[in-house]
Amino acid sequence: MNRIGVIILNYFSYQETCELYRQIDILGNVDVLVVDNSADAEETESLRETIPGERLLSTGKNLGYAGGNNLGIRAMLTQWNSELSSDSSYSNQIKVVSGLNPEFNKESEEIGSKVKLEAAPGVDLIALINPDVRIKGNPFTTLAHSFHKNPRLAAVAPRLCVRDDPERIYSDGGVLLDQNGYFKPAHLNSGVIIDERRSGKADGGESEEQARTWRAISPDRKPDYINGSFFVMNTAAIEEVGLLDENFFLYFEEVDWCRRAVEKSWSIMSVPEVTAWQTISPKNERYNYHFFRSWLLFQHKYNRDGVKPLLIDQLKKIKWILSDRNKPLGQRFRYAWYRLKGVTKGWLRL
Repeated sequence: MNRIGVIILNYFSYQETCELYRQIDILGNVDVLVVDNSADAEETESLRETIPGERLLSTGKNLGYAGGNNLGIRAMLTQWNSELSSDSSYSNQIKVVSGLNPEFNKESEEIGSKVKLEAAPGVDLIALINPDVRIKGNPFTTLAHSFHKNPRLAAVAPRLCVRDDPERIYSDGGVLLDQNGYFKPAHLNSGVIIDERRSGKADGGESEEQARTWRAISPDRKPDYINGSFFVMNTAAIEEVGLLDENFFLYFEEVDWCRRAVEKSWSIMSVPEVTAWQTISPKNERYNYHFFRSWLLFQHKYNRDGVKPLLIDQLKKIKWILSDRNKPLGQRFRYAWYRLKGVTKGWLRL
């Protein structure tokens, strides 16, 4: 039976993190590690009220989704202990496991160089899961069966539904559509009610853009990537593909990792028979900066010819945001500014 390591990445969400930790900790054959990306003493103390010290790893600074999870993966692939390092910013001591070829930036490398540990016992699968995800039963066991059937399976994910609307699908994995010459990411079946998806009908509750996307995608299309909110990775694939690319910081890390895995003849899949539930994050200023920066970076990496049309389309979108009188003027300027900043940095690869 597979030994499964589960990493919960916390960022100022200790209540959600602790609730999810309690859900997972009672399951058998699952080792849970919480990585605290908050770099905040009060937040860490709140986590410690529920999470044992040997299951809590503090990053010392916000490393982003990729950096925080990479630190956790390296810990999962080594034998961590509860002895504090001489630097109190780090609650555990870890070392990059021999044989990996991680893709992490200098800051992350410096953090990794501060810590030291011995080789790990075998962890076969590593699940990355966001604090706002909720589960029923033991989804990890069912998801693990997929790896038994296919030795070249890099990663799997459950169907994600909306926590506030449990029958509505958020994602059955993602696809990269060709839009005006550039990649456009879209979640399979997003916004669709489960029973009505089976009958081939939408209920009208999804947005107009979601409905157009859904109609444009074949119901039988396989995902190009799986959602980073909850996905289970094969450690053998990690050793061959590498870790998450920290240049993205937030968004598109899992898209990039899945693409790299497929390029190395691994496969990925969504398992709609297993369901988890996620809170849908607001599309705020933070989203408008990081998502569009990462989108341009991804486009640079895999199709440079698509950078210009994507940039032009986003500049048009920013103009539309500024003219949208349905939103307060201050909000329009903030959203437009952060998106412009993200698009510009992604275009310049900063």
